Amino acid sequence: MLRLTVLLAAFAAASFAQTAAPVYPSYFVSTGGGYTRNATPNAAEGWVSAAVQVGTNSPYYSITTVDLTSTNSSIRTGLAKIFSQSGNLTLLGRMDAGISTITPVIGNFSGGALLLYNMKGLSPRLSNVFLLGEIRISAATSTTASAPNQVTPGFYFGIGKSF
Repeated sequence: MLRLTVLLAAFAAASFAQTAAPVYPSYFVSTGGGYTRNATPNAAEGWVSAAVQVGTNSPYYSITTVDLTSTNSSIRTGLAKIFSQSGNLTLLGRMDAGISTITPVIGNFSGGALLLYNMKGLSPRLSNVFLLGEIRISAATSTTASAPNQVTPGFYFGIGKSF
């Protein structure tokens, strides 16, 4: 009976053992390009982003992004969160707000989802180098009372490095 009790206690302790917490990078920088639909004119776009972890080993990041097209630019800052990590894939969501250089300067907001692939799956030397794809919706406040607010879906790709 004592053996059975000890065996059951050991099994219960093993079943409640803590799993290792995911390790999140402290910093992430990335750059890339994309295409914005419904923009006037439809535009190829270049961008650069930097993210800094909020807290210690937290899935939350303060993220700043600069977008550049042939006609304007914008800078936004906001919040990003890692929702899931599985193998070499990471799913991240983001929301941000800032300004755009359309004359006159107007508010700019965006939100989207990113899928990152850690290229260590291709080669161990590429650990912490990521390929990424993003779907983002951007909105700008109207420039005049008669012009509607502009909502623009965008499709983006890039490469990044975490530290």
